[in-house]
Amino acid sequence: MVESWKESYYIVSKFEHFEYAKVAPLFAQLSQRFEQCVYGLNLVKNELEVMQHPIARMSSDFIM
Repeated sequence: MVESWKESYYIVSKFEHFEYAKVAPLFAQLSQRFEQCVYGLNLVKNELEVMQHPIARMSSDFIM
């Protein structure tokens, strides 16, 4: 599954015509750095899950 997303970004990065010309470089970077993006997004997701824990919510009340 992960490889199919990476490949999809690569394919879109080759759409260099019309309105796609402006976003093609972004998709090229996403394809080239896909594993790093997935890793970073997982870090954010995990941190958000921790912050949703009731204990974390209670501690924010003490801090503020």
